[in-house]
Amino acid sequence: DVYTTTLERIRAQNGSRSRLAMDALMWISYLERPLEPEELCETLGVELGTTDLDIDNVPSIRTIVECFLGLITVDSWSSEVRLVHFTLQEYLHTNPTLFHSPHSKMAEVCLTYLNFNSVRNISPTLCDVMSTTPFLSYTSHHWGTHAREKPTERVISLALKLLDAFDDHISSKLLILDTDSWEHLLDEEDSPKGFTGLHGASYFGVEEIMVALLQFKEWDINATDQDGNTALGWAVAEGHD
Repeated sequence: DVYTTTLERIRAQNGSRSRLAMDALMWISYLERPLEPEELCETLGVELGTTDLDIDNVPSIRTIVECFLGLITVDSWSSEVRLVHFTLQEYLHTNPTLFHSPHSKMAEVCLTYLNFNSVRNISPTLCDVMSTTPFLSYTSHHWGTHAREKPTERVISLALKLLDAFDDHISSKLLILDTDSWEHLLDEEDSPKGFTGLHGASYFGVEEIMVALLQFKEWDINATDQDGNTALGWAVAEGHD
């Protein structure tokens, strides 16, 4: 059919364009929410195993769209990058051999980004940082959702690095600012006091990461955050048994 034929044409492009298109297709197909062009570009510029983002690796949205041969579009109303039709997503999800462990790879990319030196150096008292780090919001809110699908050893290792000093990381603030109980407690000058890595792991409910975190170092499992929540309280609140 037309999708199969177009995918064959995409794969027949030169190596870098084919890899770029297939990576982007995986992201757009399995995202927790649509990305805007700047977010997708930065996503595809993340190189696993590196300690910071190389701006030369970040493709332009024009290049990405050209590689797709008509399978994606930038919505003029929402400014979001989307598949050209919902039937394409159905096609992709019914052909699981197209992508190997997509959520594991997406979790690894998210955690690699959050562990970049430039991201770790952002003060948690700052909030308006999206213009310089477009991918930060998505990674902060969804790395755990992707990790929960299939937490590989590499994903767990990167998660431990992030969660070891989580209350000093900007992503902890971005994560809890979206919760009703913390909205009145934080402003742009506050850092999320007491919201430790144990709280963060419980929020996402990734059992394998929780076990590894407890083995990694000693934690006070009864410690409370600024709003009086324990790690177990966060797990229950987010629906994780």
